Amino acid sequence: MAMRAGMSRARFAAHFWAVVGETPGAYLVRWRVSVPQTLLKQGRPLKLIANLVGYANGSALTRAFTATTGTSPTEWSARMR
Repeated sequence: MAMRAGMSRARFAAHFWAVVGETPGAYLVRWRVSVPQTLLKQGRPLKLIANLVGYANGSALTRAFTATTGTSPTEWSARMR
């Protein structure tokens, strides 16, 4: 993204933080968890969702999801019902 914006990585990260309020990496993780939340609401299986959003497997998605939301995808889905 920095190259696309014509900035150094450090300058891009500082500008991103100033505009968005979080690092590019944190934003990406949060976004990559918001997509599965939508798909879980639709009743899609976790293994399929993991592949759709670019995680190697359901376990990798579960770790990121839990770190971001504080709950596992299964627990989160149960609370949304």
